[in-house]
Amino acid sequence: MGRVKPPHTFQNKKMKTITRYLVRNAKGEYQSAYSTKLGNDNAFKYATLTAREIFGVIYSVDNNGDEKKVVSFPKPEPKKKKQKIAQESI
Repeated sequence: MGRVKPPHTFQNKKMKTITRYLVRNAKGEYQSAYSTKLGNDNAFKYATLTAREIFGVIYSVDNNGDEKKVVSFPKPEPKKKKQKIAQESI
C-alpha cells in the first residue's frame, strides 16, 4: 500500500487544529491514541501502524473534541482455496 498522508486541518468556518489521532477497531472500540505533540506526521504514522495491524479506523480529533474519520484499513476478504482435482490412477 502507498503512504497515506495525514490531514492537517479541517476546513470549516473557523480553523480547527488536530490535537490527536484516535484508533478504533472495526467494532468501534477504542484501541489507542497518538498526540500531535509527537509531531503531526509521527502521530499519524503511529496511528497508521496500529490501525493496519488491527484492521481499524483512524479518526482525527480537533481542539473542540470533534472526531472525523480519516482512513480505515478493513480486513481483507479471505482467499478462496482452489480445490485440487483428485486424479485417479489407472
